Amino acid sequence: MKAHINVPYSSIQSHGVLTVTLSNIGSVGINDPLHMYLVTERSELQVSSQVINPPKTHRIYGEKTKMFNLGKVPNMSIGAVEQFDFPYRVRAIAAKHDEFRCQIRVSTNDRQYHFPFLFEMR
Repeated sequence: MKAHINVPYSSIQSHGVLTVTLSNIGSVGINDPLHMYLVTERSELQVSSQVINPPKTHRIYGEKTKMFNLGKVPNMSIGAVEQFDFPYRVRAIAAKHDEFRCQIRVSTNDRQYHFPFLFEMR
């Protein structure tokens, strides 16, 4: 499985849509229940959707993080591609360039896939 994550962000007070595209590049289909999460080290990031529950606090990267449950992913046959869009907003903490670590986590009954990325504020 691989992921492509597109996070358009053009200004410090911006909001937009986080687009996650998952591809099953494996040699077998994925029929286990799939669950997708967004993990972030910053409390300023807010993600909203009808399926998203309030974030829970976890420890990743050696510090407290927020984890948003982004919902279930359909079964993915070999070569399947699924795209998901999640509206986001970042509360500004300073009018300067900044970046922070995030990751998309996809979990099955017996495996976890981690897709780290940087969220850049310019």
